[in-house]
Amino acid sequence: MTENGGYFVCRTRHLTLAGGGKQTSIKSMGGFAPMSPRISSPAHPSGGGGESPSRGQGGAGRGGGGMSRRDREIIGQTVRIIQGSFKG
Repeated sequence: MTENGGYFVCRTRHLTLAGGGKQTSIKSMGGFAPMSPRISSPAHPSGGGGESPSRGQGGAGRGGGGMSRRDREIIGQTVRIIQGSFKG
């Protein structure tokens, strides 16, 4: 663990939040809660982004090089590893 300064590094798709099942209200999300992050993606035809990469972002490509919203939500949270080589 000393290689990463005491931090444990794992893919977010192999994690789930540990603890209580606090549900977000569908009303607070505008009445529609997409199950897939792709539905609300700027790359999806009906997504919330609106602009194409050629017009607005200079062709940044897939991912754009930044962290997604769901990756930032688990910072500082207790998580459970649900798959991968570190599960156990």
